[in-house]
Amino acid sequence: FVAPASAPAVPPQAADVLAAAAAAARSMFAPEATLLATPLGDGVVHSSLRPEEALSVFEDLRRARQGVRLDTELHLVFLATPAAAGVEPNWQRFLTTVERLPL
Repeated sequence: FVAPASAPAVPPQAADVLAAAAAAARSMFAPEATLLATPLGDGVVHSSLRPEEALSVFEDLRRARQGVRLDTELHLVFLATPAAAGVEPNWQRFLTTVERLPL
């Protein structure tokens, strides 16, 4: 892995992981193959989440897609809640508070 000159410096741990991934990819794919990040992988990199945090957020979003209510702004509060807060918010209290806000 060689970062372009305009790219930010890659931390040593990340460089080791990238080098190992590149070596594994070379052994699995044809030399002319191009590897691209998935939208999830791209989002994880840009969010600076650790992989386990990203998987937790992804799982929360996967479950939320099954029952997201867009008739209130409560889903916006979910998006602004830190992934690693360590506390499960009282969503009913959030909803009550949000509904009291003036438009």
